[in-house]
Amino acid sequence: MLPTGVKETQLRESNSQKVHPQPMEEALNQTPKALEALVSKIFMNISSLKSAYIQLLVAHTPYEPDKIQ
Repeated sequence: MLPTGVKETQLRESNSQKVHPQPMEEALNQTPKALEALVSKIFMNISSLKSAYIQLLVAHTPYEPDKIQ
């Protein structure tokens, strides 16, 4: 655990940091097909993750040692 003085210093340093938003022009210049492909890939990856998680849950409930790898 950090001493109190160190925590306060870190808080002050993080509070003084500035956030600079990225320009929207870059996103607007992409073609609709490119954006559609990007969104499609994102949804496909999320679906894949969900599927893997469900398979993990099914493999452990009820406990069957043969299904666990």
